[in-house]
Amino acid sequence: YFHPDKLVSIPTSLTLSIQDVKSDGESRHITDSFDLTLPYLSNDISFYFSAINLYGSKNIYYQYKLTGYEKEWHTGIDVREAHYTSLPTGNFSFEVRASLDGINWIKSNNAVSVVIVPPIWQRWWFISFCMLLLSGSLIWLFASRNKKILEQREEIEMEQAINYFATNMYEAQSVENILWEVARSCIGRLGFEDCVIYLVDEKRQILVQTAAHGPKSPAGNQ
Repeated sequence: YFHPDKLVSIPTSLTLSIQDVKSDGESRHITDSFDLTLPYLSNDISFYFSAINLYGSKNIYYQYKLTGYEKEWHTGIDVREAHYTSLPTGNFSFEVRASLDGINWIKSNNAVSVVIVPPIWQRWWFISFCMLLLSGSLIWLFASRNKKILEQREEIEMEQAINYFATNMYEAQSVENILWEVARSCIGRLGFEDCVIYLVDEKRQILVQTAAHGPKSPAGNQ
């Protein structure tokens, strides 16, 4: 016999665990904590969990969230699975908890960590290589531009020098005067150190120095 008024009601505690993880068409049954690494193209994942209660597993409150991807808990009654699609790259942790009254919550006795591996173009070494390549290209373009500007400037100076020579040749009275003026102009306008002009003596088949100008040249046409 027993006295019903003396019976003590002892609340039973829940036991919650994540049981299965499904990704890329493959289901994995787990009992302990589990680390899952997925490529960025296989970023769909499902979690299956369940709480055990001696008085029955109905009308149990569940809350879950994927930490690192969302901040708010998803809440439902007798909801024993969670699905995520098109996850971004990064590190995540799936958390789930259960309650009989919606007030007192217990966490699962295992956890699942998920890593979505970034594609090659999002990795630090690839980004660093692209930055170095871009910097090198900019430096090359800048150097090429400066070289082209310098070449254009030299062409303009050369054209001006030719025009200057042509004008002096037109004003000169003799071949000798033309050659001396050309020698002096080469030093002054083209930045040469020395300029020596020879004429061909076709009879003797030799070169004859006709005009010269430079730092060591004496004054006058000598």
